[in-house]
Amino acid sequence: MPRVVFLLIPRVHLLDVAGPAQVFSTADDLGHPYTLTYVAEDAEVATVQGLPLRAETGWPPLTPDDLVIVPGW
Repeated sequence: MPRVVFLLIPRVHLLDVAGPAQVFSTADDLGHPYTLTYVAEDAEVATVQGLPLRAETGWPPLTPDDLVIVPGW
């Protein structure tokens, strides 16, 4: 199953994360399997909107089929 890794940076906009995450989540619901993972330098990421996001601090093992997305860049 392909993995989609979101690399979260400080002061990211929530919509920049939520929009793409929703697309892959919906694709998974429709039978196109994806595993969503969120990584960052720190376990808690500050957003512009003030709602902190939680993320893993270590990278999962990746394969050539996986995607890395940096929201907002």
